[in-house]
Amino acid sequence: MNIKKIESIPSNENLILIGARDSKFEEYLQTHEEKKYIRDMLSKEKDQVILNQFTHLVFIQVIKGMEKKTRAQILEDLRMAAAKMLSDIYFYEIQKIAVVHIDGSCEATLAFTEGLALANYQFNKYLNDKERTKSFLNEIRIVCPLAEDKQISQLSNLIEAVNLARNLINEPVSFLNAEQLANEMVLMGKSAGFKVEVLSRKKIESLKMGGLLAVNKGSIDPPTFSILEYKSSKAKNKKPFVLVGKGIMFDTGGLSLKPTSDSMDYMKSDMSGAAAVAGIFYAIAKSNIPIY
Repeated sequence: MNIKKIESIPSNENLILIGARDSKFEEYLQTHEEKKYIRDMLSKEKDQVILNQFTHLVFIQVIKGMEKKTRAQILEDLRMAAAKMLSDIYFYEIQKIAVVHIDGSCEATLAFTEGLALANYQFNKYLNDKERTKSFLNEIRIVCPLAEDKQISQLSNLIEAVNLARNLINEPVSFLNAEQLANEMVLMGKSAGFKVEVLSRKKIESLKMGGLLAVNKGSIDPPTFSILEYKSSKAKNKKPFVLVGKGIMFDTGGLSLKPTSDSMDYMKSDMSGAAAVAGIFYAIAKSNIPIY
């Protein structure tokens, strides 16, 4: 996913306009008929409206009830609205789109962009070539001159980190055993700039990590234990924040004890805690956040 900032609203390109119900959407439309249509749709409490201007599409997103919500709730509403809109973007096979908040909120524009990018995630590693190349959104252009380049890069790094964690969670255990998970973390560390130390079985035994060794007795693959460290030269904290994530690759837990008919299918994701920690380290290190 390519996210970039542009200085002005592009002409004849696919566009998303975000605003409140009383925002002046009409100023961005071309004909009297379009303006009337939008007024009619907004009067009917429609929150998402699509206009076909032949050379491109205009998507209108209304965020409602902002006066009654906290900042965090408003930003989450924007992310959720973006995810909902993505189905229409897919329907029209749009690969590039610009996003603008017509009342000038860069924060709202970034939150909506985040929702689009995260909802756009696909795990297609094991699909055939035809399925893998199916059209999906690959570029979002943010129209907000006041947005700092740092904000754009941090957002891109965050989305990349989330998707890397998702990839790990979606991988089958036939590929992602304990050793491969450790290898993936090493690669992430090299790419983003954090240290990874991987303990092998011999080291785990010498440290008398009995709980891990006991669980590993149910596997034909050897155990690993990964220690990640990121320490910025400008770290504001002397004592490190410590994150712990469960990295059990597949937890049978006694087959007869699983509560639902398909719960075993999801046990390949039992290592999602470790994947989340790796993703957090990646996002923080890639963005040079000043912490330890």
